[in-house]
Amino acid sequence: MAGSPGGVARRPSSQKVKSIMMQTRYAGLVVLLALALAGCATMGPPKTPEELVAERAAERHALYTAGEFVAAYEFLTPGLKSGMHPEVYAARMRGRPVTWNEATIREVTCETERSCNVSVRVALTVRTGSAIVGTQNLNMVLNESWVLDSNGEWSYLQDGL
Repeated sequence: MAGSPGGVARRPSSQKVKSIMMQTRYAGLVVLLALALAGCATMGPPKTPEELVAERAAERHALYTAGEFVAAYEFLTPGLKSGMHPEVYAARMRGRPVTWNEATIREVTCETERSCNVSVRVALTVRTGSAIVGTQNLNMVLNESWVLDSNGEWSYLQDGL
């Protein structure tokens, strides 16, 4: 081989091999540690129940304003869902004389670890059924109850189904 006396390849010393192996292990550990720290940094602190409920309520109201009632059905408590098929729920919601235009979560207060109240400002269009009045735009505040269900998910406890 070139660079070797007499063309014979020399093996690196066992000390050099150990050094290379240690450097490789060290580099691997540094990479793993960097990845672990990056993962922790993106996670952030755990969310409070109020934050979790606010997110869930905002998602549900976004589905209402989009008219996606089958998807909104998934936010109901397991007990309410067990007694009604998603398509039946959607048909009932579509049959109401109300169109959801906008919703803003105002406040979430959790009185216990398993129940929260949500205050939501909504903008609605109501079909009055009167040819003279036609539709009416309303802005109002709704108060909703949310509970932590048996699946560990925050669910909307809807009244008047």
